[in-house]
Amino acid sequence: MGLEAKVFERKRPDFEKLRGFGFQKDKEGYHYSELFMEGDFRADIFINLEGEVFGRVFDTAAGEEYLPVHVPYQTGAFVNTVRTRYVEILETIGARCFTDRLFLFDQSERIAGAIRKQHGDYPEFPWKKYPGYGVFRNHENKKWYGIIMAIPKNKLNGEKDRAVIEVINVKIPQEEGEKLCGTEGIYPAWHMNKKSWVSLILDDTLPDGRILEFLDESYRLTQKKKNRSKQDTAPHTWIIPANPYYYDIISVFKETDIVEWKQAGHIEKGDTVYMYMAAPYSAILYRCEAVEVDIPCRKEDKKRERYCMRIRRNKTYDRSFCPLSEMRKRGVPGVRGLRTITAELKRYLDEAK
Repeated sequence: MGLEAKVFERKRPDFEKLRGFGFQKDKEGYHYSELFMEGDFRADIFINLEGEVFGRVFDTAAGEEYLPVHVPYQTGAFVNTVRTRYVEILETIGARCFTDRLFLFDQSERIAGAIRKQHGDYPEFPWKKYPGYGVFRNHENKKWYGIIMAIPKNKLNGEKDRAVIEVINVKIPQEEGEKLCGTEGIYPAWHMNKKSWVSLILDDTLPDGRILEFLDESYRLTQKKKNRSKQDTAPHTWIIPANPYYYDIISVFKETDIVEWKQAGHIEKGDTVYMYMAAPYSAILYRCEAVEVDIPCRKEDKKRERYCMRIRRNKTYDRSFCPLSEMRKRGVPGVRGLRTITAELKRYLDEAK
């Protein structure tokens, strides 16, 4: 790994800050030059539009590139001094023009963000030797339900490709492992029990929604058994999204009060479920109760979902009562998947006539 890659490995450029720092933009990216060591050397830094950083060091007196700075086995006192000064320039740019990121790949960052929104869990990084290995724990019982790791690709497929990729290991029902591992992007778990876990590659082979479905199932498998303690018998309250483009729930609720719906996360019997209808409504339209959960989905639905639930509509809201603008005022900026509700928004909904 080159000097630039090491410095910027877990950083993302802020292009506005690059311009403020002195970078010049052209159609290919951003360029910056700086003299150092009393003008004897010049650092030329280039950052492309994808955020990759490249650098060259020039000996100004000789008028040519000073290559030893990028050669690891060149360890003399002078070259080490030049290399140190050059790295200091890179680190200054990193501190002033880049933001830190948890993981290497964009999909890994998106999935970590979705986990935070859906379950409220942040990754833990427990190993100094592997600083990029992020563990997601069920906050109720501290059990793992996901871990993102950066590993050589050949560790998964046994081929010669040693390019570094990121995977997330998720827990699965044991009977499903063999079938799942025949799917593109899904592999027997790296460094974990292959009967209970699989590795999902985070290079956009699998869409985010599919990976989040696996995470929902993994989270479910770490949940406490249904015979909860007396101290944990109170029902919970959730918001779930509905897209009228895919399913006309409004027409269905005109005919019946009970429908079967995808069961996401850890909804349990008796929980309150508010249904947020996506555009063109963009509003909470229904308050429901989960009357039956953990229903195995029909065979034709199993490619998309594993479990369903039955929910009963208890209240219908006018679409003007709780649009997205009202939700944002009360701490809910959007609903992309199952999420908890804020106390303020719940009070607002419960006070509706």
